[in-house]
Amino acid sequence: MLKNSMDAEEVCQDVFMKALKRMKEFEGKSKLSTWLYSITNHTCLDVLKKRKRQGPEVDIDVARLPAWTHIEGALSQLEHKEQRELIDQALDTLDGTDALIIDLYYLQGLPTKEIKTITNTSDGNIRIRLMRARKKLAASLAKILPEETLEQYSYGNE
Repeated sequence: MLKNSMDAEEVCQDVFMKALKRMKEFEGKSKLSTWLYSITNHTCLDVLKKRKRQGPEVDIDVARLPAWTHIEGALSQLEHKEQRELIDQALDTLDGTDALIIDLYYLQGLPTKEIKTITNTSDGNIRIRLMRARKKLAASLAKILPEETLEQYSYGNE
C-alpha cells in the first residue's frame, strides 16, 4: 500500500505496538490475522493521508528544477511553497478528520456534498466541523506565523 519499504517497516512496528496495546479489545469474533490486517489497513491509510497533505517526496539527486524565466515567478512559487508548509504544519495540529475536511474543502476545493460522501458524515456535521476546525487552525497559525504577518492580516489593518 505504501510503496516505500522504510514506511512499511515503520508501519509494521506501529501496528504491532497498537495490537499489543489493544489486545484486550480483541474479541475473537474473527481470526487474529484479520484483526491485524484491519489495524494495518487503518494505519496505512493514516500514513497515506498524511503523505498526501505533505506532498510527494522527491529524491534531490533526481529532481529537476523548473526553468524559471522571470524572478517574479520564482519568488511567487517560493512564497506559495512556504505558505503551504505553514498550513500543513498547522493542519498537523488538528485531529485527522478535521484536517481532512479542511484540506478537502479549502485546499482541494471540493463541495460539502462530496466531502459528505468521502467522510460518511452528515452535511450539518461537516459545516460544524469546518467552523470549529477553522477556529483551531487560526489559533494554530497564530502560534506559527511571525507577528508582522499577523498584524498585516488582522482585522482593522488595511
